[in-house]
Amino acid sequence: FNLAVQAERQPSSSFKPFVLATALRQGISPATHFDSVPQQIDLGDRIWAPKNYDDVYFGSIDLETATVESDNSVYAQLTQLVGAAKVAETAQKLGVQSRLRSFYSIGLGTESVNPLEMARAYATFANGGRRIDTSLRNANQPRAILEVKDENDRTILDNRPKGRRVLTPGQAAT
Repeated sequence: FNLAVQAERQPSSSFKPFVLATALRQGISPATHFDSVPQQIDLGDRIWAPKNYDDVYFGSIDLETATVESDNSVYAQLTQLVGAAKVAETAQKLGVQSRLRSFYSIGLGTESVNPLEMARAYATFANGGRRIDTSLRNANQPRAILEVKDENDRTILDNRPKGRRVLTPGQAAT
């Protein structure tokens, strides 16, 4: 059992950058203000009441501060605003491959993923918004082997990295 690629866990707040990236892709600024207060979000069949750690709330704060403070209240509102399905789509464009259901709680990291795909998605941010894929058939895969040569030193498999732009450099930097 390989923990890096088979162990799925809830990523919790480490998923919030995917919500922020979704917001940036929709033109929402990090300077946008939200109310950091206890929330009750109507899901139709029930009420969802996300809470901040130690019930600490900050009043009116911008997304940058909400990110620094890891504010669940604000990120629940932001997920509702941008759409849970869009958050899942952004995470998958960045490199997450696990099945992600579009629950509002996705923005707080309740959908299970594995460490390799989280590392790959975060690497996309670090790489200026370009996800690095394999150049083989199923392109949206992490790359483990660069090249295979035969006994005569002839290349029989060439798997050079293939970059795919999924965020603008500005979005990735933000």
